Amino acid sequence: YADKSAVYYDWMVRDFFTFLVGRANTYVSVPGTNEMIWLSDAWKSRAESAEARAKKACAYESEKKGDAAGEEWQKIFGTDIPRG
Repeated sequence: YADKSAVYYDWMVRDFFTFLVGRANTYVSVPGTNEMIWLSDAWKSRAESAEARAKKACAYESEKKGDAAGEEWQKIFGTDIPRG
């Protein structure tokens, strides 16, 4: 997404959750240091829930349903995220 504008932040967040879920119980490289750290899976169910909500929010946004998308983002990030 390096060549994309802020309009694509929703997709970046969605895709990050997908990436994260796929890395449970594996090593990941820390950007900038290349240090390898172990990710267990204690957080995986919450990440899967966030991934599903992010996918739903992106679908709502594609359908021009900003309020519904905002509700899904709030379920992930809290009510400081504006709706619609």
